[in-house]
Amino acid sequence: TIDLTCHQVFGAMGYQLGILAALFLGVFFEGEIVLFSAVIAAHHDHLALWPVIVTSYAASLAMDLVFFGLGRSRGAQWIRNRRALKPRIIKAENFLEKNENIVIVSYRFLMGVRTIIPVLLGMKGMPLLRFTVLSIIGSVLWVVVIAFLGLVAGESILSLLGHIKDIEIYLIVALVLVALFVMFKKVRRFHLVRV
Repeated sequence: TIDLTCHQVFGAMGYQLGILAALFLGVFFEGEIVLFSAVIAAHHDHLALWPVIVTSYAASLAMDLVFFGLGRSRGAQWIRNRRALKPRIIKAENFLEKNENIVIVSYRFLMGVRTIIPVLLGMKGMPLLRFTVLSIIGSVLWVVVIAFLGLVAGESILSLLGHIKDIEIYLIVALVLVALFVMFKKVRRFHLVRV
């Protein structure tokens, strides 16, 4: 028989929601490394895989829409205040000129332009519906590819290190700390560029 109190049920739910909220923010601000780490953790039964995938998908799509809206509302001002990003902006504009639809679906895989492309598209006045549909497709592809790589890496780690059960929590904590460090550096750089 299962004898759970409300406190135990809601405590466990609160813990899971907290983990998923942290995952959402990590994927929103950082992306690949956070999703990759979470999938490895799910592969080792520390997290449930489907909530990781759904949360990561939602964070990716939310990031797209937030930066697209930023581009619509104050894109020119945002770009003017980030002179250090000028080379990335030029790179992103060149990508967009070649084939806009393919770029929108695939830019998540391109280093250095993940936040800039939605801003530029918002500034250009792209219809929200078109952007959203292409972002849904791109977010699904991105989550599937990164999750698959995380599962393969998780399996590889297990096959390479038979004794991983003894140290896996330390590896997961290390991956999370690296992700947080990278995220902190990006947020700090974002604020320094902004000032």
